[in-house]
Amino acid sequence: MSARFTVTWEDDLIRDVAERWLKAFKDERRRLTGIANRIDRDLRYAPQRRGFAVSENSGLRLWRVPDAEPPALAVSHVRSDDRIVNVLQILLLP
Repeated sequence: MSARFTVTWEDDLIRDVAERWLKAFKDERRRLTGIANRIDRDLRYAPQRRGFAVSENSGLRLWRVPDAEPPALAVSHVRSDDRIVNVLQILLLP
């Protein structure tokens, strides 16, 4: 099994998602919870293999969150040496 990474989220992103969740109805809450859980689960192992690099050697990755309907994209920063991946942004597509 590959090394486990610690998944962190930007504070502003946590606030934005929580605010959106509080204002949402049941189906949207379920969607947001599922996306957040999937991001945490999928980025825990081999986050450098998710999606594609935004630029060479920057550690920035963009990937489509699997099973999110409607689709969602996540932007993360992977620090392989520290085994930390920071979720920077989630783009919820209509």
